[in-house]
Amino acid sequence: MALSHRPSIRLRARGRVDVFDEPDPPALPLGRRITCRVCNAPGAAQDDAVLLCDVCRADVSAARAHCQYVLEACTARADAAGQAWLDAQAAADDAALGRLRKAEAAIAAGRDTDPVFVATWQREKAAGTPLGALLAAYEVYTTKMRLTATQRQQAARGLAELEQMEER
Repeated sequence: MALSHRPSIRLRARGRVDVFDEPDPPALPLGRRITCRVCNAPGAAQDDAVLLCDVCRADVSAARAHCQYVLEACTARADAAGQAWLDAQAAADDAALGRLRKAEAAIAAGRDTDPVFVATWQREKAAGTPLGALLAAYEVYTTKMRLTATQRQQAARGLAELEQMEER
């Protein structure tokens, strides 16, 4: 049986294409690099050792306002998360609260990685028990508080870098 001839597809480049053409320049020149303490953007290091990108250096008042806004927003988020956690506890019955206090004591004692503890935690949450609802609320609360703490640290580092820059 003879193979039928199928036309091939030809790709035609518009203009001359050379694989050795210069690629687009990198976003930043090679050399010492930093991560901006205010906006977390990468940047080229300056000779003054202040860890701020060019954008934040150019508008110090806006960078400071951003850090202040982040700190205020973190406070508001922490307050809201704390209130939601308190509301979840207030809505729980005494039996669930008693078991929650035992779980908190186990966490404080460092037993929260014990396989039995982890399995019980997951089982309670999956079953949708009153304790499971509290444990889920606890997870949301601690996750939000960790994120808020990270963002506060970022803003504080940004303010510290801005102060260092102004001292020079």
